[in-house]
Amino acid sequence: MGRMFPAHFFGIGPTIRLNRRGCNSLCLTDHESSFKIDTKIFIMIVKSSDKSPYYFEENCYITELLNESNFPGLSIAHVRVLPGEKTELHRLTGLEAYYILSGYGEVEIDGEMKGTAEPGDVVVIPPQSTQRVFNHGQEDLLFLAICSPRFEVKNYTGL
Repeated sequence: MGRMFPAHFFGIGPTIRLNRRGCNSLCLTDHESSFKIDTKIFIMIVKSSDKSPYYFEENCYITELLNESNFPGLSIAHVRVLPGEKTELHRLTGLEAYYILSGYGEVEIDGEMKGTAEPGDVVVIPPQSTQRVFNHGQEDLLFLAICSPRFEVKNYTGL
């Protein structure tokens, strides 16, 4: 029997069970879904200095820190929104969370202003929710965008 973990953050049910399968993989399972992860991804250090930011149609700059097809349950991106700018209204099919690193962002989810997020705050955005963030400050708004399942353009809808 594997160890139980809450999985609502991963958008796949109330719990997941980590089961060791052979030497090189873990299986994440619940009653509705399952996927296999190459455990070699767990023993690596991703160097952000090896990654380059790019401008995304959402009106922000993205540096993909972790977004691997062999790790489908999670992606992490560093996001930069310039002062006076806002991201485009959009939705993702999966769950997204922002961890605010610096700056201040006014968050809109499903057409409702939820408040201002500041450094150290976590913003949780349910699957299929419309969302955008406004940077009304004088400095860049920097945050980590954590998506589950991992971010893929096919799961993004600009509105």
